[in-house]
Amino acid sequence: MFAAQQALEGIVWITLKEGDSISLLHNIGVYGFLFFSNLFWPVFVPYSLYILEENKLRKKLLLSAFFLGVGVLLIFLFLWWTQERSAQIQGHHIVYTSLSLTLSTLHITHIYLIKYVFFIAYLMSTVGVFFISSIRYIWVLGIILGIGLLATVFYSSQSLVSIWCFFAAMGSIFIYFIVVKPSTHAKI
Repeated sequence: MFAAQQALEGIVWITLKEGDSISLLHNIGVYGFLFFSNLFWPVFVPYSLYILEENKLRKKLLLSAFFLGVGVLLIFLFLWWTQERSAQIQGHHIVYTSLSLTLSTLHITHIYLIKYVFFIAYLMSTVGVFFISSIRYIWVLGIILGIGLLATVFYSSQSLVSIWCFFAAMGSIFIYFIVVKPSTHAKI
């Protein structure tokens, strides 16, 4: 899944480098990449861990995170429906248009509050779940994702979606070490 997402962003890079920001291929790259980052991961990650979880309390928490991810997915779908997505190269990074929650009836501080709550919900469904699961060493993936997120925020927060997804794809290599010999991995 990470490879497909990164390949789609490769399409975005190639089309933008060619000066193309309107073709079908470019839009497939943009929306395909954002499909994974916005819609797929917030639901797939908690659901996958929920399916594998054996501890009843942790399973309930992971199910809650799954429903939180579904909420994130629904908000992103609404934003996709109401706002066009685009991408551009800035400073050797791809910047996707921000998901602006432009609610004219709210004061600007409320909009920031909504964005932060939404971001926390996204983080809980994509990163926090690794600290809930009892799968041995899965929390290490949560730490890798957290470090990647912090590095991205400090390095280039405008390019958060692109750079953090790259860190996550690299961090996903750790999953191999978790599943290579599952019989030797006891539950925590």
